[in-house]
Amino acid sequence: MQLLDTLDFGTHPVTRTFLSLMLTVIEKKTKLMRFSFVSAAATLALVALTTCALKVDPIAWTAPLNDNNETTPSPQWIASSSTGAVIVVDGANIASLNPFNGAVLWSVSYGELDASTAVFAASSATVLIGSGAKVVAFNLTDGSRIGSAHVTGGPFSHIAAITVFNEYFIVSGTLALAIFGNDLTEHFSIPKEKTTTVSSVGISAGYLYFTADDAEASGVDAYLSIVRLGTFAETRINNIMMVSSTDMNGNILVLQNNNPVLCLVSLATGACLVSLATGAYVWKNTKIAAEFVNIQAFTLVPSTDAALVIGDNKVFAFDSQVGVEIFRYRSGFASISNPTIAEGRLVFVGVTAGVPTAVVSLDLSTGKVLGYLATPTLSTPAIAVSGVNIVMVNAQGYTRIDLLTMTAVSYNLNLPGASAVAALRLASKPTSTTFVIAGLLQASAIILPDA
Repeated sequence: MQLLDTLDFGTHPVTRTFLSLMLTVIEKKTKLMRFSFVSAAATLALVALTTCALKVDPIAWTAPLNDNNETTPSPQWIASSSTGAVIVVDGANIASLNPFNGAVLWSVSYGELDASTAVFAASSATVLIGSGAKVVAFNLTDGSRIGSAHVTGGPFSHIAAITVFNEYFIVSGTLALAIFGNDLTEHFSIPKEKTTTVSSVGISAGYLYFTADDAEASGVDAYLSIVRLGTFAETRINNIMMVSSTDMNGNILVLQNNNPVLCLVSLATGACLVSLATGAYVWKNTKIAAEFVNIQAFTLVPSTDAALVIGDNKVFAFDSQVGVEIFRYRSGFASISNPTIAEGRLVFVGVTAGVPTAVVSLDLSTGKVLGYLATPTLSTPAIAVSGVNIVMVNAQGYTRIDLLTMTAVSYNLNLPGASAVAALRLASKPTSTTFVIAGLLQASAIILPDA
């Protein structure tokens, strides 16, 4: 009413009565709004307190990847060795980081190689980096250069992958394959005198295996090669079109070239499940083979009771003893990547262009979907799995997924260009895993309990 007395609206009694009622309503609404603002502020404060109470993954350390505080033109790659060493490669340098505090132990340049196509791996004694048809080796302890070598296999050889097994480096590409020791001694290579196409490379139980054919023969001479690491003796099985890149209990899955038959092969005996040790066929399944003819590539995922096969966007499960189909699952994704067995279930990343990436878990005995979780990630997923945790890199940090509850929490580590992650099991931390994530400028480590 004080406001009414200060304003000159005339002296007509009806006018003043009407205005008096209106101002009374306004004052009441104002008081209500003030109460609402106070209530909202209290609610925000409560939310803030609740948020502060949320469990946050501890950052063990953050460290620069070079001494000039500059970003690099290429993303980082991370490798770890059996010794627990952390090796990070950027656009021009290799750096060794202390896994406990992130301190740079040494850093060297590998300038003669093309960073945009470089791949690398670390054993307990050596770091090997390759690009084109050349590999360069460095001492893991101090970064001193050991030497370089060219991978044989024709003039257009291109190194696509380097894998470490029992202190041997398996260097492979479409037209290249060789085995090197820690001192860069070459122990095995594909024929030098002709162009040989290599595919489906795998390592298991002391064996290297791959499919190959003479390019001049247009696939007629396609074969499976099994090489025993140590003696480097080679066994060949003809008429093989495709082989799984992983094994199960020393057996690999193959697709024969003529009259397609899906087989499990013993690596020991060479078996359609084929044994690596003997090259003998463990079982054959002719009913399902037609399903695999048009699949671009497939992966055999090791499991205790079933042979799990990932092909494009499908999952097939076969009885590991007799080859009978247990189930099949067709996802709605364009492709399936990063399949692994964790906590008694099959876990994979479903990828489709323009659609949010999802982490999916399946029951191993029925193929039933146990969990489905859409989560931000890179166009090419970078993940590491250990215990109940999946750590998936995004552009600034990572998303941690609990496999048992299929719940996720994303964290911003302020790591622009984060693109790689490695999981380390350190002897001093037997019940936890150290995950190292690298960006364009820095690397950070987090420590997560395994259960």
